[in-house]
Amino acid sequence: MHNSANNSRVITPEIKKVLSHKKCAVLTTQNTVCGIAEYSRDLYASVTNSFDQFYFVANSDVADRVRPDDQHVVRLWEYGEANFNRVAEWLEKEQIDILHIQQHLSHFPLSAVYNLIQTIDKQHTGLDMYLTFHTLFMGGNDVNIDVSALSKLKRIFVHKQSDFDYLQNKGLNNLQLFPLPYDIYPLHDRGKLQQQLGIDASSPIIVTHGIISEHKGLLETAEAVAELKREYPEILWLAVNALNINNVSSGGTLEKLQKLTGKLDIADNVRLFTDFLDAAELMMLIQSADIGLLAYTEVGESASAAVRKFLASGTPTIVTDIPMMNELDKEVMKIKSSNPGEISSGIKQLLDHKDKAEEITSAALARSQKYSWENMALGLLHTYS
Repeated sequence: MHNSANNSRVITPEIKKVLSHKKCAVLTTQNTVCGIAEYSRDLYASVTNSFDQFYFVANSDVADRVRPDDQHVVRLWEYGEANFNRVAEWLEKEQIDILHIQQHLSHFPLSAVYNLIQTIDKQHTGLDMYLTFHTLFMGGNDVNIDVSALSKLKRIFVHKQSDFDYLQNKGLNNLQLFPLPYDIYPLHDRGKLQQQLGIDASSPIIVTHGIISEHKGLLETAEAVAELKREYPEILWLAVNALNINNVSSGGTLEKLQKLTGKLDIADNVRLFTDFLDAAELMMLIQSADIGLLAYTEVGESASAAVRKFLASGTPTIVTDIPMMNELDKEVMKIKSSNPGEISSGIKQLLDHKDKAEEITSAALARSQKYSWENMALGLLHTYS
């Protein structure tokens, strides 16, 4: 049993030699507006050349790709996949040595994963199987854990200690804690960024981020901004929240938000960025803000991709006190819920206490360095070898 990932920065010649003869495939979404797609892309970006051959085994039903597929992407399954038969056939044909499944319940059911595991096991190909649980609970309900099937995996990765403990209590002993990795960004002067963006630095600037959904607290944030506008008439909310065109709920939430900002008379205080932005553009907006805000509600996710960007940005961040954020302590300021009053109160508290904001920023940057993508990817290579 393994309590944490090996974060060694060094890949030994022995490990390089072993992996250079291996074919690795990662079952995941790719090149679409999806947190798991970006997670997979970022995690393997620096280590794909460590293998003889490397593939992202992605879904074929993609409405709009954010970038063209490269030679590493093969598309063999669809959302809601029931059995992954095409994937299993391809794995056997290509003689893949390592398969890593990036599991999310909104992409495919666990029953399909269990079918794939059993099929591969019956093929007796010697394929090493790994799985990362990005969701263990959905809508407040835990998933069906098939201990027999999951025990056939060489390693199961989870992002939170509570998920580790939950699966351990189910009888699994092939677990490894793998905290969500962090990007490392150059830190830029907030005032200069505000000048470049044409933003009035005399008023508070709040920034949100993440795929638009009903669970991101965006409607509640709008009400909080309306409340704060009484004290800060020129307050600015940078809503850097991409629209997921593959999700009806995302479009519906955006429509509600646009109507609400007009109703609350804060349309001039809000700048919506609904397109998918590259890392440089995104970080410029986040670092220009005084406060980052992730007023999420609980939906059973194991971790947040957006929070890692905020913590590495140097912008002090407020989050709701939900299980997704349990691993964070001094790195953020926590509010009880996404209630508009809680949000506005938290924002005012950070604006009034600069020393608290600086403490949060310092702790956040330290965590992002410890769990950087490079460190976590190198640790993963150690595990594969």
